[in-house]
Amino acid sequence: MEGLWERNPDMRELYGNARDYLVSFELCVISPHYSYKWHCDVDRKGFTGVVYWGKDGDGTVLKSGETCMQVNWKHNRGLWFSNHHPKMDTKDPLRPWHMYKNTRNKPRYTVNINFTPQVFINELIMNKKPQLEYCLNVGEPIWLSMGE
Repeated sequence: MEGLWERNPDMRELYGNARDYLVSFELCVISPHYSYKWHCDVDRKGFTGVVYWGKDGDGTVLKSGETCMQVNWKHNRGLWFSNHHPKMDTKDPLRPWHMYKNTRNKPRYTVNINFTPQVFINELIMNKKPQLEYCLNVGEPIWLSMGE
């Protein structure tokens, strides 16, 4: 984790020396023959970890400028990457794009670990408030995506 922090100069500019994060774990189940388009993570995801779960599957494709690479699937393999500066132009060659797909006839399972910096924790909680209130009032959970 420290290496990611040191290699991304935006982290120090955006968050200073604060390294206290809200950490969320998500089990992501992707339907067979589904493809998720190229995207950059939302600002609240300062760092993201993806751990592949299962015997076989499709990995993740990373792109920055002209450089593109496939991270191949391997059970329990972890992939870590940091986010971009919110003011970074979408055409900036350093902007970290990624995509994934599931070409298999069975679900694709990953465990995603997202580190939310202090400055975004309140926003995340307010976005999740309707989901939390529903659970408290009705007594059962309702699923709403955490968002990419």
